[in-house]
Amino acid sequence: MPALPLTRRTALAGAVLVGATGCSTARTATSATTPATTPAGSSSPSATASLDTDEAIVSDLVTRLRAVDDLLVRTRRSFAGLPLAPLLAVQRSHLTTLRGAVSANRLQPASPTPATVGADRAAALAQVRQQTTALQQACLDAAGRAESGAFARLLASMGCAYGQRLEVLPRG
Repeated sequence: MPALPLTRRTALAGAVLVGATGCSTARTATSATTPATTPAGSSSPSATASLDTDEAIVSDLVTRLRAVDDLLVRTRRSFAGLPLAPLLAVQRSHLTTLRGAVSANRLQPASPTPATVGADRAAALAQVRQQTTALQQACLDAAGRAESGAFARLLASMGCAYGQRLEVLPRG
C-alpha cells in the first residue's frame, strides 16, 4: 500500500498533540520509575512540573502570537498593498495549533495594549519585521526550554517558518 503524503499542517498538529500529551522519553522514564506508593491516577511531581513548563510556554507564546496577529491585521488595514497574507497565514496556523494544545483557562488574558502601526509604509514594514523577528526568537528560545522533545521540534519549526517569511517580506 503506498504511503500517503504527510502535509506540514498535519505534522505540526501531530507534534503539538504529542507534546501536549506529555509523550517524551524523559516523561516516560519518569513515569516508569514513579514509586508504587503514588496513588492511582495521579502523576509524579516531575511529570506535572514538565507539563506545567510546556503549558506556560504555550500560554506565553499565544499571548505573543495574539499581539503580532493584531499588528498584522491593523497594518494590513492601513496599508492594503503590503504582501502580508503569507505571514498572516503562517501566524494564524501557529496560533490555532498552540491554542488547541492547552485548555483555554490555562492561557493568559489577551494583551490590553493594541499594536501601533507605523505612520508610513516603510515604518509599518519595519514594525512588522521587528515584532516578527522577536516572535521568531521567542519560538526558538522556547524550543530550548520545552520539556517535550516533540514540542521543542514544533517550536523550532515555528521559528524557522517565521525566518522564511521574514526573508521574503519587503524591506520598505
